[in-house]
Amino acid sequence: MNMSVLVVDDSDIIRRMIIKTLRLAELPISAVHEAANGREALDVMAESLVDVVLADINMPVMGGLEMIATMRGSETLSHVAVVVVSTEGAESRVHELERLGIAAYLRKPFTPEQIRDVLGRLPDLPSDGKVVRLVDTVTLDVLEQFALVFASPLESGAGPVAGECLLGRTGLRGAVTGIVSIAAPLELCREMACNILGADVIGDDIVLRATDTLGEVANMVAGHLATEIDSREHTSLSPPIVTRCSADDWDLLDTAMGTVRFDVEGWPLLASFSARNLG
Repeated sequence: MNMSVLVVDDSDIIRRMIIKTLRLAELPISAVHEAANGREALDVMAESLVDVVLADINMPVMGGLEMIATMRGSETLSHVAVVVVSTEGAESRVHELERLGIAAYLRKPFTPEQIRDVLGRLPDLPSDGKVVRLVDTVTLDVLEQFALVFASPLESGAGPVAGECLLGRTGLRGAVTGIVSIAAPLELCREMACNILGADVIGDDIVLRATDTLGEVANMVAGHLATEIDSREHTSLSPPIVTRCSADDWDLLDTAMGTVRFDVEGWPLLASFSARNLG
Protein backbone atom coordinates (compact mmCIF):
# COMPACT_ATOMS: atom_id res chain seq x y z
CA MET A 1 0.00 0.00 0.00
CA ASN A 2 1.31 3.48 -0.84
CA MET A 3 1.53 5.45 2.41
CA SER A 4 0.90 9.13 3.02
CA VAL A 5 3.31 10.27 5.76
CA LEU A 6 3.23 13.35 8.00
CA VAL A 7 6.55 14.46 9.55
CA VAL A 8 6.08 16.59 12.70
CA ASP A 9 9.09 18.38 14.22
CA ASP A 10 9.78 21.99 15.17
CA SER A 11 13.20 21.84 13.50
CA ASP A 12 13.20 22.36 9.74
CA ILE A 13 16.61 20.64 9.56
CA ILE A 14 15.35 17.55 11.39
CA ARG A 15 12.27 17.35 9.16
CA ARG A 16 14.47 17.45 6.06
CA MET A 17 16.74 14.77 7.53
CA ILE A 18 13.76 12.49 8.28
CA ILE A 19 12.29 13.00 4.81
CA LYS A 20 15.65 12.23 3.19
CA THR A 21 15.95 9.05 5.29
CA LEU A 22 12.45 8.00 4.21
CA ARG A 23 13.43 8.40 0.56
CA LEU A 24 16.65 6.44 1.07
CA ALA A 25 14.58 3.63 2.62
CA GLU A 26 12.76 3.27 -0.74
CA LEU A 27 9.38 2.88 0.93
CA PRO A 28 6.10 2.97 -1.05
CA ILE A 29 5.24 6.56 -0.06
CA SER A 30 2.72 8.48 -2.13
CA ALA A 31 2.93 11.82 -0.28
CA VAL A 32 4.93 13.49 2.51
CA HIS A 33 3.44 16.32 4.58
CA GLU A 34 5.21 18.52 7.14
CA ALA A 35 4.21 20.29 10.37
CA ALA A 36 6.23 22.25 12.94
CA ASN A 37 4.11 21.27 15.97
CA GLY A 38 1.13 19.19 17.05
CA ARG A 39 -1.43 21.89 16.30
CA GLU A 40 -0.16 22.27 12.71
CA ALA A 41 -0.19 18.48 12.38
CA LEU A 42 -3.87 18.27 13.37
CA ASP A 43 -4.65 20.99 10.84
CA VAL A 44 -2.82 19.03 8.13
CA MET A 45 -4.74 15.86 8.98
CA ALA A 46 -8.01 17.76 8.79
CA GLU A 47 -7.24 18.69 5.18
CA SER A 48 -5.18 15.76 3.84
CA LEU A 49 -5.19 11.97 3.93
CA VAL A 50 -2.48 10.69 6.30
CA ASP A 51 -1.64 7.05 7.06
CA VAL A 52 1.43 7.43 9.32
CA VAL A 53 2.65 10.28 11.55
CA LEU A 54 6.34 10.55 12.48
CA ALA A 55 6.39 12.96 15.43
CA ASP A 56 8.76 14.51 17.94
CA ILE A 57 7.69 14.89 21.59
CA ASN A 58 8.96 18.31 22.69
CA MET A 59 7.56 21.04 20.42
CA PRO A 60 6.16 24.55 20.98
CA VAL A 61 2.41 25.37 20.77
CA MET A 62 1.44 21.69 21.06
CA GLY A 63 3.82 18.86 21.93
CA GLY A 64 3.72 15.29 20.73
CA LEU A 65 1.99 13.86 23.81
CA GLU A 66 -0.94 16.30 23.56
CA MET A 67 -1.20 15.72 19.81
CA ILE A 68 -1.31 11.93 20.21
CA ALA A 69 -3.87 12.17 23.02
CA THR A 70 -6.04 14.41 20.82
CA MET A 71 -5.76 11.96 17.94
CA ARG A 72 -6.69 8.99 20.11
CA GLY A 73 -9.80 10.84 21.29
CA SER A 74 -10.86 11.63 17.73
CA GLU A 75 -13.18 9.31 15.80
CA THR A 76 -11.53 10.27 12.51
CA LEU A 77 -7.86 10.22 13.61
CA SER A 78 -7.72 7.41 16.17
CA HIS A 79 -6.80 4.86 13.47
CA VAL A 80 -3.75 6.83 12.22
CA ALA A 81 -0.48 5.14 13.16
CA VAL A 82 1.98 7.30 15.13
CA VAL A 83 5.72 6.62 15.28
CA VAL A 84 7.50 8.80 17.84
CA VAL A 85 10.91 10.03 16.72
CA SER A 86 12.81 11.61 19.61
CA THR A 87 16.14 11.93 21.39
CA GLU A 88 14.43 11.01 24.66
CA GLY A 89 14.86 7.42 25.74
CA ALA A 90 13.70 7.26 29.36
CA GLU A 91 11.83 4.02 30.03
CA SER A 92 9.04 5.86 31.85
CA ARG A 93 8.46 8.14 28.84
CA VAL A 94 8.39 5.19 26.42
CA HIS A 95 5.80 3.44 28.63
CA GLU A 96 3.72 6.63 28.69
CA LEU A 97 3.78 6.75 24.89
CA GLU A 98 2.86 3.07 24.64
CA ARG A 99 -0.19 3.70 26.84
CA LEU A 100 -1.26 6.31 24.28
CA GLY A 101 -1.16 3.62 21.61
CA ILE A 102 1.86 4.60 19.53
CA ALA A 103 2.90 2.15 16.80
CA ALA A 104 6.64 2.41 17.51
CA TYR A 105 9.42 4.51 19.05
CA LEU A 106 12.60 5.54 17.21
CA ARG A 107 15.63 7.35 18.63
CA LYS A 108 17.16 10.17 16.59
CA PRO A 109 19.04 9.73 14.36
CA PHE A 110 17.78 6.57 12.70
CA THR A 111 18.86 4.70 9.60
CA PRO A 112 16.85 3.95 6.43
CA GLU A 113 16.89 0.28 7.44
CA GLN A 114 15.35 1.08 10.85
CA ILE A 115 12.49 3.14 9.47
CA ARG A 116 11.85 0.57 6.73
CA ASP A 117 11.61 -2.15 9.39
CA VAL A 118 9.27 -0.09 11.62
CA LEU A 119 6.86 1.00 8.88
CA GLY A 120 6.97 -2.47 7.31
CA ARG A 121 5.53 -3.93 10.55
CA LEU A 122 2.49 -1.65 10.63
CA PRO A 123 -0.84 -3.46 10.21
CA ASP A 124 -2.38 -3.00 6.80
CA LEU A 125 -5.44 -3.85 4.81
CA PRO A 126 -5.94 -7.51 3.88
CA SER A 127 -3.97 -8.32 0.75
CA ASP A 128 -6.59 -10.61 -0.81
CA GLY A 129 -8.70 -7.72 -2.09
CA LYS A 130 -11.64 -8.60 0.17
CA VAL A 131 -12.06 -5.03 1.45
CA VAL A 132 -11.69 -3.52 -2.02
CA ARG A 133 -14.49 -5.73 -3.31
CA LEU A 134 -16.60 -4.90 -0.27
CA VAL A 135 -16.15 -1.15 -0.78
CA ASP A 136 -17.19 -1.64 -4.39
CA THR A 137 -20.35 -3.57 -3.50
CA VAL A 138 -21.42 -1.43 -0.56
CA THR A 139 -20.83 1.91 -2.28
CA LEU A 140 -22.81 0.88 -5.32
CA ASP A 141 -25.65 -0.19 -3.04
CA VAL A 142 -25.65 3.21 -1.32
CA LEU A 143 -25.45 5.11 -4.60
CA GLU A 144 -28.39 3.17 -5.97
CA GLN A 145 -30.40 4.16 -2.90
CA PHE A 146 -29.23 7.75 -2.70
CA ALA A 147 -26.95 9.38 -5.23
CA LEU A 148 -28.30 7.87 -8.44
CA VAL A 149 -31.81 8.83 -7.46
CA PHE A 150 -30.96 12.49 -7.05
CA ALA A 151 -28.24 13.09 -9.67
CA SER A 152 -28.98 14.55 -13.09
CA PRO A 153 -26.92 13.43 -16.12
CA LEU A 154 -23.75 15.36 -16.84
CA GLU A 155 -23.83 17.37 -20.05
CA SER A 156 -21.98 15.76 -22.94
CA GLY A 157 -18.40 16.94 -23.40
CA ALA A 158 -17.81 18.03 -19.80
CA GLY A 159 -14.50 17.16 -18.14
CA PRO A 160 -14.03 14.15 -15.84
CA VAL A 161 -13.98 16.40 -12.76
CA ALA A 162 -15.89 19.63 -13.15
CA GLY A 163 -14.81 22.43 -10.82
CA GLU A 164 -14.00 21.96 -7.14
CA CYS A 165 -14.28 18.68 -5.28
CA LEU A 166 -15.33 17.75 -1.77
CA LEU A 167 -13.78 15.07 0.44
CA GLY A 168 -15.90 13.49 3.17
CA ARG A 169 -14.49 11.28 5.93
CA THR A 170 -16.25 9.19 8.56
CA GLY A 171 -14.48 7.26 11.29
CA LEU A 172 -15.46 3.82 12.59
CA ARG A 173 -14.62 2.49 16.05
CA GLY A 174 -15.59 -0.77 17.69
CA ALA A 175 -15.74 -4.06 15.81
CA VAL A 176 -14.10 -2.16 12.96
CA THR A 177 -11.55 0.63 13.40
CA GLY A 178 -10.85 2.70 10.34
CA ILE A 179 -11.98 5.54 8.15
CA VAL A 180 -14.24 5.86 5.12
CA SER A 181 -13.44 8.52 2.52
CA ILE A 182 -15.80 9.70 -0.21
CA ALA A 183 -14.66 12.25 -2.82
CA ALA A 184 -16.98 13.87 -5.34
CA PRO A 185 -17.18 17.00 -7.51
CA LEU A 186 -18.85 19.90 -5.73
CA GLU A 187 -21.38 20.20 -8.56
CA LEU A 188 -22.45 16.56 -8.18
CA CYS A 189 -23.17 17.12 -4.48
CA ARG A 190 -24.95 20.37 -5.30
CA GLU A 191 -27.06 18.61 -7.92
CA MET A 192 -28.11 15.97 -5.42
CA ALA A 193 -28.89 18.62 -2.79
CA CYS A 194 -31.03 20.58 -5.28
CA ASN A 195 -33.07 17.51 -6.18
CA ILE A 196 -33.50 16.46 -2.55
CA LEU A 197 -34.73 19.93 -1.59
CA GLY A 198 -36.83 20.29 -4.71
CA ALA A 199 -35.32 23.69 -5.43
CA ASP A 200 -32.12 25.31 -6.65
CA VAL A 201 -29.49 26.38 -4.10
CA ILE A 202 -27.39 29.44 -4.84
CA GLY A 203 -24.70 31.60 -3.32
CA ASP A 204 -23.04 30.57 -0.07
CA ASP A 205 -25.71 27.91 0.45
CA ILE A 206 -24.24 25.79 -2.38
CA VAL A 207 -21.22 24.52 -0.44
CA LEU A 208 -23.21 24.09 2.79
CA ARG A 209 -25.91 21.95 1.15
CA ALA A 210 -23.39 20.05 -0.97
CA THR A 211 -21.31 19.30 2.13
CA ASP A 212 -24.35 18.01 4.02
CA THR A 213 -25.22 15.76 1.08
CA LEU A 214 -21.75 14.23 0.80
CA GLY A 215 -21.71 13.72 4.58
CA GLU A 216 -24.93 11.71 4.35
CA VAL A 217 -23.45 9.52 1.60
CA ALA A 218 -20.24 8.96 3.60
CA ASN A 219 -22.16 7.96 6.73
CA MET A 220 -24.38 5.59 4.78
CA VAL A 221 -21.38 3.87 3.17
CA ALA A 222 -19.64 3.61 6.57
CA GLY A 223 -22.72 2.14 8.20
CA HIS A 224 -23.10 -0.47 5.49
CA LEU A 225 -19.38 -1.36 5.66
CA ALA A 226 -19.47 -1.81 9.43
CA THR A 227 -22.48 -4.12 9.13
CA GLU A 228 -21.05 -6.15 6.25
CA ILE A 229 -17.62 -6.65 7.83
CA ASP A 230 -18.87 -7.84 11.20
CA SER A 231 -22.58 -7.61 11.88
CA ARG A 232 -22.22 -9.36 15.25
CA GLU A 233 -20.61 -6.32 16.89
CA HIS A 234 -21.68 -2.71 17.24
CA THR A 235 -19.43 -0.15 15.59
CA SER A 236 -19.95 3.52 16.34
CA LEU A 237 -19.69 6.11 13.56
CA SER A 238 -18.32 9.60 14.02
CA PRO A 239 -20.01 12.63 12.43
CA PRO A 240 -18.57 13.06 8.93
CA ILE A 241 -15.96 15.73 8.28
CA VAL A 242 -16.26 17.27 4.80
CA THR A 243 -13.59 19.57 3.39
CA ARG A 244 -12.66 21.06 0.03
CA CYS A 245 -10.71 18.52 -1.99
CA SER A 246 -7.71 19.63 -4.03
CA ALA A 247 -6.61 17.96 -7.25
CA ASP A 248 -3.67 16.42 -5.35
CA ASP A 249 -6.00 14.95 -2.71
CA TRP A 250 -8.21 13.53 -5.44
CA ASP A 251 -5.24 11.93 -7.24
CA LEU A 252 -3.87 10.55 -3.97
CA LEU A 253 -7.16 8.94 -3.05
CA ASP A 254 -7.65 7.65 -6.59
CA THR A 255 -4.36 5.69 -6.43
CA ALA A 256 -4.69 4.38 -2.87
CA MET A 257 -5.39 0.74 -2.05
CA GLY A 258 -9.01 0.14 -1.23
CA THR A 259 -10.25 2.94 -3.48
CA VAL A 260 -12.81 2.39 -6.20
CA ARG A 261 -14.04 4.87 -8.81
CA PHE A 262 -17.67 5.18 -9.84
CA ASP A 263 -19.59 7.06 -12.49
CA VAL A 264 -22.76 8.60 -11.11
CA GLU A 265 -24.78 9.65 -14.13
CA GLY A 266 -21.54 10.71 -15.79
CA TRP A 267 -20.01 12.29 -12.68
CA PRO A 268 -16.90 10.70 -11.11
CA LEU A 269 -16.95 9.66 -7.45
CA LEU A 270 -14.26 7.94 -5.34
CA ALA A 271 -14.81 5.73 -2.30
CA SER A 272 -12.09 4.37 -0.02
CA PHE A 273 -11.91 2.42 3.21
CA SER A 274 -8.68 2.08 5.23
CA ALA A 275 -8.33 0.18 8.51
CA ARG A 276 -5.68 -0.60 11.06
CA ASN A 277 -7.55 -3.59 12.43
CA LEU A 278 -10.65 -5.53 11.54
CA GLY A 279 -12.21 -6.82 14.75
